[in-house]
Order: sequence, then C-alpha cells, then structure tokens
Amino acid sequence: MIRPKRIINRIFSLVLAAAVMFGASPAPLYAAIDSTKAEAVTGTYTFTSNENSLCNLQGRDSFTYSDRLFTGSAYDVDRHLATLSAQTAMATASYYTDSKERDHASNSNNIKALLGDLGFSDIETNKYYSLEKEENSVGCAVARKKITVGNKTYTLLAVLPRSANYKQEWVGNFTVGKGGIHQGFKEARDEILRFVKDYISSKNITGDLKVWITGHSRGGAVTNLLGGFFAEGGGDYFNGVNIDAENVYCYSFATPGNIRTGYLTKKDALSVAGYRGGRDSRYKNDSQGAAYTYSGADAGEIIQPHTGVYRCIKNCAPGYDIITLLPPSKWGYDRYGVELPISDGKAETKNRMKEELNKFAPFAYKQYTQNGGAGDEDIFTWKTFDLATLSFVDDPEATKTVGATSQAKLFYQRINEGLARRASDVDTYVGAGYQETLQSLAGIYGMGIGPFIEGVQKDKLSAIKTGLFCYLSYAKKELQAEDPGLSDDDAIAVTVEQLVEFITGKDIERGTMTVDDFFEIFCQYLVDNAEQYEVEVVPNSPAQQYDDQKIKVKKLKFRSKAAEEAFNAVSTKLIGAIPDTYKSMVGLIIPDFDSSQAMDSDHNKEAVGNFVFSMLVKCAYGDGGSKTVPDPVNAKSNRIMLYNMIGMFMGSGEFSGILDSIGKDSGGSYDGHNKAAAFLAEFIKYLTVETDPDNKGDIIKKYNTVDDAADGYLKNVIEKGKQAILSSGFYDKGSVFYQDVIRHCDTLKDHAADLRQILMELLLYEKDRSFSVKDNIRMISTLMSQMPGKVPCAHYNELYVAWMKAQDTPWEDPEYALNVSKVKMTEYYSSRSIKLSWAKAEDATDYMIAYREAGKKWTTKSTKGKNSYTVKKLKANGLYEFRVMAVYRNGTKEVKGAWSPVSYKFFARTAQSLTASKKAFTVKVVKVRKASGYQFMYGTGKDLANKVILSTKGSGKTKLKVKDLRSKKYYYVRSRPYKNYKGIIYEGILTGAKRIRVR
Repeated sequence: MIRPKRIINRIFSLVLAAAVMFGASPAPLYAAIDSTKAEAVTGTYTFTSNENSLCNLQGRDSFTYSDRLFTGSAYDVDRHLATLSAQTAMATASYYTDSKERDHASNSNNIKALLGDLGFSDIETNKYYSLEKEENSVGCAVARKKITVGNKTYTLLAVLPRSANYKQEWVGNFTVGKGGIHQGFKEARDEILRFVKDYISSKNITGDLKVWITGHSRGGAVTNLLGGFFAEGGGDYFNGVNIDAENVYCYSFATPGNIRTGYLTKKDALSVAGYRGGRDSRYKNDSQGAAYTYSGADAGEIIQPHTGVYRCIKNCAPGYDIITLLPPSKWGYDRYGVELPISDGKAETKNRMKEELNKFAPFAYKQYTQNGGAGDEDIFTWKTFDLATLSFVDDPEATKTVGATSQAKLFYQRINEGLARRASDVDTYVGAGYQETLQSLAGIYGMGIGPFIEGVQKDKLSAIKTGLFCYLSYAKKELQAEDPGLSDDDAIAVTVEQLVEFITGKDIERGTMTVDDFFEIFCQYLVDNAEQYEVEVVPNSPAQQYDDQKIKVKKLKFRSKAAEEAFNAVSTKLIGAIPDTYKSMVGLIIPDFDSSQAMDSDHNKEAVGNFVFSMLVKCAYGDGGSKTVPDPVNAKSNRIMLYNMIGMFMGSGEFSGILDSIGKDSGGSYDGHNKAAAFLAEFIKYLTVETDPDNKGDIIKKYNTVDDAADGYLKNVIEKGKQAILSSGFYDKGSVFYQDVIRHCDTLKDHAADLRQILMELLLYEKDRSFSVKDNIRMISTLMSQMPGKVPCAHYNELYVAWMKAQDTPWEDPEYALNVSKVKMTEYYSSRSIKLSWAKAEDATDYMIAYREAGKKWTTKSTKGKNSYTVKKLKANGLYEFRVMAVYRNGTKEVKGAWSPVSYKFFARTAQSLTASKKAFTVKVVKVRKASGYQFMYGTGKDLANKVILSTKGSGKTKLKVKDLRSKKYYYVRSRPYKNYKGIIYEGILTGAKRIRVR
C-alpha cells in the first residue's frame, strides 16, 4: 500500500504537538514510525578548527540526517552515512572557552549539541572528556535513540571516541606493546567499553542494538577496535542486549594500525581490562568495571580481520596520510574491516572536494591549495636546495631519473624501512628503548612543542651544530657500512667531498682534494653565483698601504630577488655587529664606507656587502686576477689571511694554528694519504669543544667522537626546550603536567642516541641505495618544502569530510519501503542450481536478481514480481555472488531500492561422519578440492538455533574434535567447506544435520 509522505508528516506533527502539550518526552515517538520512511533533515553544527594551536577557533558546517541511515545492512557502504560519520568525528574535538585551554568543562559542547540535533537522548561523556588530557586517557561520548525497521524496534547506540586535540593522549599512540593488539589503543578501547557497559546497565537497555561508531586518527584507531569488538557481538561482555554485525555501523578515518595479523586471537580481541585506577593512581578517572576474559570455545582462533563479520567496518586510510602508516606494517600491523577509498580518482571529484572544503574550512583549503597541495595530494615533487637563492627549488634531474614519487610510497619507505631498520620488530622496539623514546617525544609534542621549538631556536648556532653532528654521525656510519675499512676521519672527509661536489657541480676524486682546494672552490662558487659582475683594478689609496692595488666591484647582479635579499641580510648582520665607535676604523678598511652616515644606512650596507664580495673574489682569483686569468698564488695568500682572521675572531689559538699549518701546506703532523681528511678531523675535533653559554671561550666539555658530540649537543638542545616550556607558565609548578615535562625531556636526554638514530633514519634512509650527500639534501629538501602544508593537511579532519562530501549523492525522500533483507538460499547440488528467496518488501511490484561468478560481470534478471528465483547451470567448486533489489513501478514511474547485502557461495559440498568419545565427539569430512578449510556447527537442537561454529584451515584439515561437552547429551552437527578468495569467505553447501550422543 502506498502511503503519501505528506499525510504521515502531518499525523506525526500532530502527535508530537500533543505530546509536548501534555509534558511527554518526544523521544519515544521514534519507535512508532518506520525509520525506513523517515525524511532527511538538515542543520548546522560547530567544529574546532585546525587553524589555531589553541583550538579555540570554531567552524560551522551543514549536515543532513535521517534514521534511514541505520535501517540497511552495515556491510554496505552508505555514502550519506560516511559523510555524517566524518563530520561527527570532527565534532568530537575538544573546544576550549579560554585561550590557555584551562576551561575543560566545555570540551564536549560541540558533540553534545550535534547529537541532540540528530535526535539522540541521554547524551553522556566519560570523565576524561572534561579534564586535561593525560597519558593513555581517552574522551568518549555515548547517546541513544530508537530506530524502527518494519515491526522491529532497536536501540541505536552512538559510541564516539574523542578524535582530535589529544595533548598527552598522544603518548599512548606509541605505547605499542608486544601483544596482538596495540597496547595504547586497547587501553583506550577498554576504557570506552567499560563506560558503555555501565551506560547500558544504568539506562536499562535491553533487546536488539544497533551501534554507530566513528572516529578520526587516534579516535579512528579506537573506533576500529570497538567495531571489531561489537562485530563479534561483544563476546557476552554486555548483558541483556543482542548485537549483530550487520547492525554495527563503523566508519573510521585516518586510522593507524592497531592489530597484528597472525597474532590476534579471539581471546585477546574480546577480553576487556578492568578499572586501572586500582593499580595506577594516574587512571583514577577511569570508568569502573571488572576485568572480563573471553572463554568461548573459539578463544584460541586467530582472527582474519578483513572477512566475515568485520565487513561492517569501513576504514578511510590513504597511504599518503603518514599517521595511517604507523606502526609499521612490517611489524605485522593492520586494522579490522575493509578499505573505504578516499577518492574515486576522478578530476571532477577532486574539484568538488576543493569546493566543499573552501565552503566550510577556508583555512584548510588555503593549506591544501597554497602549501604544496595544489596538485595531486599523493605526489611529492622532488626538490633540492639552491644556495644561490637559499631556497628549495624543483629538481629536474631527480624528476627525470627517479620520476615522480608518491607521498604514500615515500612515507611507507620512511616508516617500514627507516624506522624498522632501527627496530626490526616489536620486541626490539619495546625492549631496546625506542618505545620509551618516542613516547616522550610524543609527550613533548602534546604538551608544548611550540615553546619547546622556540626555546631551541633562540640559540641557532647550537641548533645548527647539533644538526651538523647528527648528520655527520649518520653519514659516517652509512659510509663505514659500505666500506668497513674506512676510518672515522676518512668517512668525514668523504662526506665533505660529496658536499663540495653538490655545491660546485664538480666531480671530486677521492683522496686528491686538499683543504685549500675546498676553500678555493667554495669561494669560486659564491662569486659565480652572482651572475654578472665587473671588477675594476684601481690604484691604491693612502689608507690602504698594505695593498699594491685594490679590486672595486662596479656592478653586482643576482640570479634572483631571493639571492639579493640573502646577500643584503649578510651585510645587515655584519653592520649590526660593528659598534658605532668603530666607524672611523671601518672607514679605513672598507672602501666607500661613509663614517658620517649611520652604520646601518643603505649606503654603508652596500659598502660592506661589496667589501665581502671583493674579499671572496680575492680568495678565488687573487688580487688583480680575473676568472679568465687567475692569480692562484696570490689567491692562496688571501685565503691564508682569511683563515687566521677567522681564528682570531673565534678566539682560539688552537683553531688558528690548525689553519695556519694547513695554509702553509707543510703537512704539519699529518701523515695520512689525504690532507683533507686530516684537516677535517682536526676541524671537527675543534667543534666538539663545548664552551660556556656566555660564549666567553671557557671549555666545559670536550667530546671524544662525532657520536658523543652529536648526543651531547642534542641533550643540550632538549634541555633548552625543556626550560622554555617550564618558564612559559603554561603549567603550574608542581602539577602532574609540569612534572611530565621534566620526565619526558629527561627521558629524551637519556635516550639521545636512540632519538638521533630514529630521526636520521626517518629522514634519510633509502633502501638499496648507496650513501649520497646529494640524495640526502634532495630528500630533506623534498620533505621540508612540502611537509608544512601538504603533509599535515592530508591528516586534517576537514579534508576527510570534504572528500566524503564530494562523493556523496543527493538525498531523496522515501515514498516507498523497498529494502530487501539478506537473501536466503536453498541449494540443489545434484541439479547444479541454487534457489534464492527473501522476505517481501512493502510496496515492491518487482525484484531484480543479480548474480555472477566471482570476478566476472553481473547478470541481472527480473523475477516477474516473485520473491524467489532459481539460478541454474552452476559449476562444481565455483565461486558465486548473489544480491537482490526491490523495484516499484507504476506506469512510467520507477523507483528502485538499494541492493541487498551480497551473499557469497562456494558451490561445493562434502560428507561428514561422527565418532563419539567421553564428553566429546570427532567430526570428519571428505576432502574437497580447492577448499580453504571447513566449517562445523553443532548445537543441542535439530534446528541448530543456538549453534556453535568452529573451523579449520587447509583443504586437508578434514577432522575436528569438539571437547568439554555434557556427558550423555545429544548434539546435532552440520559441516561445509569454504573458500577464502581475496579476503572474502565463500561458504559451501551444508550437509544435513546428523545426531550423535557423547559418552
């Protein structure tokens, strides 16, 4: 019977108005209305923007909702629900009402408001949602409403982990542990499960449940684990409710790995830890609840996370979002469910995504389009560093030889080859201290990375020295791995030689370059990068008696504006370092310097800049020399003078002596085959002298090796960052968070070597490629130039929402109930046919049946209005898929329903035999060719209503013993083969039920 929606709407409005007049709650009215016919409603919600690190900027976005989203099978992808789920995950982010983020009572305001607008009631959040984030804590919101499908009513439970602004919760992301489930994510999952169990109990919820779970990033990992738990029915953890996987609507976004393939058993997956506060005072805000251990007959079964009931879980986890690649898949990490592609790959979809993003998140749109994301978000353009312009530029050579590199591929290698090179497996990661190191790094990131970095950058020289030694340590080890006979000194020399090759574009023959060659080439490079210049030799002035002649730069042009600005910046720094009282002295030394003008006047800046440039010309070509007719002897004399000037300025006789010895080309005490190696070794040793913070030259410490120096300087940098956080006043002195800052920084200092090695591997390691300074610079340039915009933007909640919107379809109000339930089958093996049947859909006038052999095209047929159809001429041992669609036709008008869930069939059968023993029986089946294994079901009733299903793997695993049964009891048993094809289980034809009495 056709029911016009307008009549229903008017009746519903009258009933609602009457309920309000008499003080009744409108919530139960959902139970009186068939949700499959509910109209869509629109509204707006508030979300916390990524625009500001204080997370107090709010964005607005529009949503569309209908109860129909939860009436079909959760195995199907619903684009409307995918969009709403991404939006809801974004709304779970904490919102603060004050700039210092200390008013946590309002954290859950946004998600509570959205749930209310969606018609949910009894909205509750756990304690952690309104507190400062702590390690391994997790915020969660839970709410409920009624959903009616036909004549059956469900309680729809929304379970929503907090999915942004984690602060200290970040620490749990790196608490991997050694089990089958990521320890940090499992602890968060169990906290939510305890909270949900208490919610169900306190609200007296019974009967059939539908569960909606969604989350992003860390929240996405927890969402995924919750989906796996609910898909299995909860393993009897929840009392009095029924949960079926097809009613678990789980959508996760930007989801890290959380389970280990081949290690996760059902016991691990379905057991829940108890209240942590009893054993750890840090978790006193946990939800109460005793521990639960799953003890079903299949407790030891290894879970296959992409098949069966887990198909209700949809993950949007593109490989170019680096968070989705952690922890390394090389360690076996994976996630439950099936993948939901972020894009269909069409240009129009991407353009639509950008339009949607710009509508509700202009900041994210700007990041996406202006900071490296205007092209394909999965492609990195190779970059290199241009010393002439001090900027990152395109690297045509790499693009030509290596080709475009996908962000997914690049990050996959960084995680699975770089990080896993240091920690090849979970045991090493946990046992060798890497876990503790990254936990503390995450803790600093969550607590105050901004002040930390500002504190480090205050002493740029120290930061540069730290980076230099970390790189030298890495380069030394890489070169010695390739050539075990290479000494530390020689390895450093090779590194510098490769650096010179990169700077100058000249090939350096190993072991032939002297230190003087290096400085000459470097000066030539700097001069050459001023594209055009003219030099004029003029008679000396009385003030410059030490010169026979002087070089005056008449004209200086630069390759780019950036090069000119960089040159001017050097001049400005030099000017700023000269006291005003030295004006006259400077005027004697620097031509054209006007002591009557201000030190930092444009005229004097130019004079200083020209003087610096003329000194470079002298060092490269000699006094009076030119590029075509250089004077190498005079140029070398100028360089010797410059070396000693540097020594005097740096206040170190030791350094001056080193340079003087080399400048005289006497060889000094060096007897190696390579003077460059000897010099550089001494030079590096000079740099390993740590002086006092006031730079008075007092020696505090001298490191013996490059590695020691790298770790020592890294510890100093961490200490400066630590003091910056502590002095920022953000955390009260003596608070647990103040103490956490100290603890995390001290841990990083204790593990400085681990931290250094991990960071270098993540940045630089290239599998199957020899060490190359040029490749290292290319990699760092590529990452640094594109990571600020493209990489974080790829993880933004807003981007996922925009992609979901771009692939959503227009909403249509339902006039007809056309959903088809799951198809039932009756197999006729002898006649090679299958009869399909299904419950009739209200208002349907016809049905379309679609079937295909796995991997081939669908064949679609009309059933002529019947709710059954027989498919004939099937192949023995073939794999087949079936689905049904209801249709309403009235004249020229046609309305189609959604396809039913697909049924997967392995058209093969076996025969079974039973043998009884004490409190057990053994079932044996006939081997089936091409089978992946066998399923066995048994129960005490002939209909097997309360059946237990067990399985074996392998076509030869034809026997199974079922133990721990009731003595003298009758059991009914059925068996069938199954085939695992591309992660989907195709079920074979069941045998008839056989009865056996155990002894």
